[in-house]
Amino acid sequence: VVVEVVGADMNLRANRFFDFWSKPDTYVTCHHGDCDRKTQIEGNTYTPRWLWQAKLPFKSKFGFHFQVMEANVIKGDSVMGRAFIDTEQAGKLIESGKPALLSMGENIGKIKIQLSHLPENLQAAGTS
Repeated sequence: VVVEVVGADMNLRANRFFDFWSKPDTYVTCHHGDCDRKTQIEGNTYTPRWLWQAKLPFKSKFGFHFQVMEANVIKGDSVMGRAFIDTEQAGKLIESGKPALLSMGENIGKIKIQLSHLPENLQAAGTS
């Protein structure tokens, strides 16, 4: 399966305390089964756009867990928000190929992700 993290829109009021001197520097972690992936860091914004994709082996018994993190070299990274897609919803998203807008928690913000099948040209090359 291909996991794509498009972006996030975070509530300024709920997230303004993560970085005192500027806006947060954010990245997303994706966990599915025994696989973990991480986006690049988008700096100084409440509306990061990653346009990031990763290929993961699909495990039908596990959902997808996303964490939006604030990168901080001095204090250590902090969780800004979390979203989860259960196995049933993941199956529907993969079949539809449509993106999903997920809440990261009450009044924290939303994250846009997309799950899709591996393209045919990559499957034929033996990289499934």
